[in-house]
Amino acid sequence: MDGMHHVAKASLLKQTEILAVRFEQTPEPNFINIDEDELDYTEY
Repeated sequence: MDGMHHVAKASLLKQTEILAVRFEQTPEPNFINIDEDELDYTEY
């Protein structure tokens, strides 16, 4: 899972620590090789 948005936010807020979790097993991605314009943002 990519958490770089958390790093960017912490940097902007001048935070020195970021809370995080580590998954025991990496989940499969929801989408692979799909153009961002084709993503569906409706709730599941």
